[in-house]
Amino acid sequence: MPLLNDIWLNEHTRLALWDFKEGIDKALEALQLNNIQRLRYEQFHHQKRQEEWLASRLLLQSIGFNHPISYLDNGKPVVNDEIHFSLSHCLPYVAVLVSSHPCGLDIQKAEEKMMRIKDKFCHEEEWAAAAASSSPLDYVSLLWSAKESLFKVYGENLIFKEQLRVAPFHLDEAPFSAQVHLPEGVVEYTLNKSLVDGHWLVSTVMEK
Repeated sequence: MPLLNDIWLNEHTRLALWDFKEGIDKALEALQLNNIQRLRYEQFHHQKRQEEWLASRLLLQSIGFNHPISYLDNGKPVVNDEIHFSLSHCLPYVAVLVSSHPCGLDIQKAEEKMMRIKDKFCHEEEWAAAAASSSPLDYVSLLWSAKESLFKVYGENLIFKEQLRVAPFHLDEAPFSAQVHLPEGVVEYTLNKSLVDGHWLVSTVMEK
């Protein structure tokens, strides 16, 4: 079954994971797209982007997420002030986090490209912790996913390297912590992580 996981992390947050095996034709058959959804799908001209979008909709449909989705000017998808969600895909996997609180989610495969771009998002102290870990590649991949998750909570132009700071952690321990440095002050976050077939899945929820 493509729905690999569907769990409640706590009383207000649900996490689900989908393994996209359908392909475009079968996905379109399984989905009941309305006119607005069909128009949005047709805006994607690359097959990979089409598959990502369809996989996301299959996942949302499988968990009964029927809420109309709109998009802010910064591109962040939203429902309303009572329902928050975050989608992430690294095909064949797609994941969604649904919560009554603002939330963020990212799924990322540990790939060498993360090491090539680490200087763009890793603070010097974070890289020192990564270099000392049992697997710098996994550590850096987790740093990226952690910062992506934090960024999605806000949907604003945060500077990954300076404003999103992840505390040192061990690869075999969870959860771990991070700070978001905003003009109005520092906000503390707890992040959860798990490993699925070589893909790191990181999620966080804003405390109210």
